[in-house]
Amino acid sequence: MQKIKNNQLGFGAVEVIIIIVVLVLLGAGGWMIYKNQKKTAAPVTTTATTNNTKPVPNVTDPTANWTKVDSIGGAFSMRVPDGWELTN
Repeated sequence: MQKIKNNQLGFGAVEVIIIIVVLVLLGAGGWMIYKNQKKTAAPVTTTATTNNTKPVPNVTDPTANWTKVDSIGGAFSMRVPDGWELTN
């Protein structure tokens, strides 16, 4: 029967090759993504102008009739719905 050596240290060749392959794949993937983003980020210039303004719908503020309450020191203020009671 063969004894197991307890003084084996470091990585084997297979582990080093696996680490190198993983790093190369990550680098290649990152490089491809970087190149694709750079290519699609080029500014597009157009000479034709169009006026596609849509009318803004009439929006009413649902908090318009709320009561404004200031803090004691005036550091902040907030709006409180009608019918709420404030206590100190």
